[in-house]
This record gives sequence, C-alpha cells and structure tokens, in this order.
Amino acid sequence: MSKVTVVVPTYNVEKYISKCLDSLVSQDFDDYKIMVVNDGSPANEQAIIDEYAVKYDKIIPIVKENGGYGSVLQLAFSKIDSEYVLICDPDDWLSKDAISTLVKAAEENDADLTVGAKYLVFSDDGEETYDKSFNEEFGILKPNTVYKAHTKEFDALYFLEPSPHAKLYKTEMVKKCKFPFKVSYTDNLLYFLTLARSKKVVYVDKAVSYYLINREGNTRTDLRPTVIDAWLTVFKSIMSQTENFDDIFYYRMFEAFKSIYYKVDQINADKALYEEKLRDTYEFLELLLPHRKQIISKMKEYDHSSTVMNIQQKLLLNSSTSKWMFNRLVKKRLAGKD
Repeated sequence: MSKVTVVVPTYNVEKYISKCLDSLVSQDFDDYKIMVVNDGSPANEQAIIDEYAVKYDKIIPIVKENGGYGSVLQLAFSKIDSEYVLICDPDDWLSKDAISTLVKAAEENDADLTVGAKYLVFSDDGEETYDKSFNEEFGILKPNTVYKAHTKEFDALYFLEPSPHAKLYKTEMVKKCKFPFKVSYTDNLLYFLTLARSKKVVYVDKAVSYYLINREGNTRTDLRPTVIDAWLTVFKSIMSQTENFDDIFYYRMFEAFKSIYYKVDQINADKALYEEKLRDTYEFLELLLPHRKQIISKMKEYDHSSTVMNIQQKLLLNSSTSKWMFNRLVKKRLAGKD
C-alpha cells in the first residue's frame, strides 16, 4: 500500500498528457502511485499513457467506458487503498515537491484536507499568476495553520475554489462521496461534501499546482444550455448526501443556487429555452427551503446585498412564499429578454 495515490482523469487530452505525467513521475516523494483513468477518450492519449506505464511502474493505467468525471472518481476511489489521494487533471501539472509538501503538512496536523496555493497558467502565452487559492473578502488563510470544524475561522474554507488543484484528501473522506455520471462540475461535490465532513484542514501557501485555465474545451468557458443541467445535477446530488452540516454549508449551497440562476444569462438560447432553464433551477432551491434558518443566519454575516434583495431572498427561502417570489423574479427576467 502506498502513502498517496495521484488520480489523473483523462479524456481528449493527447496534447497535454505528457507534460502532466512528466511532472508526476518526477516528484521528490517516493511512496506514491499514479492512477491514470482513460474515460473512453476518442483521442490517442492511451498510447502515450501506455508508454509511460512501461517505463514507470508507479503508473497504473485504467481504460473504461465514457461516464464523465464523476464516474472516473467513483471508480478510482473504489480501488484506492492509499492513505491520501490527490487529483491532477491531465492538462495541468505539479511542482516537483507538490506531494511531499502537502503530505508533510497533512501528517504534521492530522488534516483530513490539505490545501495548497497554485499557479494559474494562461494557455495562449504561458503566463503564470500566483493564486493563494482563497478569497480574501471572506477571510485570510494563514499558512501551516490548522482550521478546526465548527469554528468561525473554518467558514473561510467554504469560499475556496472547489477545483481539485493543490488539494490532498484523506482517502477515507473521499470514499464517502457518491458522484453523478455523465456531467461536469463534480469536483464541487468532492470538495463541499468532504469539507463539510472534515474535522481539520490545513493551508499551505506554497504553489504546488499549475492550473491551465483557458484551453479550448475547458468547462470554465462552456456556455451550452446543458451546462445548467450539469450544475443542477451536481448540486442536487450534493444535497441528497447532506448530513447534519454547519450553517455555512447550507449558505454556500444557496449561493450556488443564485450563481446557477444567473449563469442562465450566459447560455446561447431563445426565450423559451431561457425560461425553461431558469425554471429548472427551482428544483435545487426547493431542497434548500428546510434549511432556511441556517442560511439566513449566515446571510447576515456574508451577504451585503441591498435591503430589497435581502427581502427577496428571504421570501425565496420561505416555503409559503417561495414559488410566488420565484415566479415573480422569472417574469421580470423574461421581460428583460424582449
């Protein structure tokens, strides 16, 4: 059994996979395996992966039928017996000391989740920008500091970008997650559910991951109507797996609802489809209504909207006025499309 398993979900990344694998086999840490899962890619990266697997016994190649990012994680997590797991997307790469840096912090602090800083890399010119991995507006994370669950300081972790970059998870934590298949954005499920179940999280301000953010085909720039369906599928799945989580969790889920609701403006759609996607978001909102008090308790701390907006949000979260308020908002949005 190795200390760490690095999971590489692979699909249509023939152009990038060699750079990723080069960074993984060159780590200054010895006790790890690299599980490369080809999710039925139509490209030719498997030939490249197989070459690396022959050369490096750390690499475990797996080929499966296409099922989406979540299906890759579900399969990988079911097979892993290491203490920790790290996910590296195949168009990204790690610094030479990424694993050793994260494992050291995790072990010294008995952390369920260890978060590092990263570099954002622009594909058009290769520019690298240091990213602290946290949003200062909601709290500043201190390096090598343990953040304990159920504390005010822990709240700041809910405002981190949920992407898997520069994050080391205890394997026992991720095995609890159940992922929807055939959709993108399942990294949100991995992060939010694991964070909600974590007792200790530690932050490292060293950039250990290089995140290619604007390549063609990246889901960050995908504006198809099915994007809304994917977001909703993922967040409804998150809500189906909730336990007795802290108030901040449900507040962040409400923020996710608002984000998806406004993402509808970014898709290419006629008025009928636009309305359909707006109304689809209500199913997610309904799942949040039982947590109204928890959401409003955190809204007072983190939401600085106008008085009118705050009233609207409270009406949305009240089971007796929710549908009425939602229909009113949708009608207003539709009027703006004329």
